[in-house]
Amino acid sequence: MAVAANQYLFPVMLLGEDATDFTTIEMRVVEDLWTQFRFQEGFAPRSVRHPDTFDFVAFNAARQAWQEENIIIAATAFADGKDIAKREAEEGESSGTGTTSTSSDVKASTA
Repeated sequence: MAVAANQYLFPVMLLGEDATDFTTIEMRVVEDLWTQFRFQEGFAPRSVRHPDTFDFVAFNAARQAWQEENIIIAATAFADGKDIAKREAEEGESSGTGTTSTSSDVKASTA
């Protein structure tokens, strides 16, 4: 979960222009990263671009807080999906048709 919880955070945290605000980035920068699958020309992390003012402790605290929040969100979404799949499987069995979804996602989530 930690890897998934970080995949959307790091572009914002790494590519922003401000040495101390890790929460703001131009939408264009993120769009370019996800559509071109590469960092912008001349990319360097904030710590390299702002060596005298970059605060590693603040950066790690912000990253950890975001990651913890995203882990909770991801775990909740996963649990909700499992509940929905289980309910749908039970409804299929109780309807008398005796059939349930053959989706591997449903099978894995109800296992």
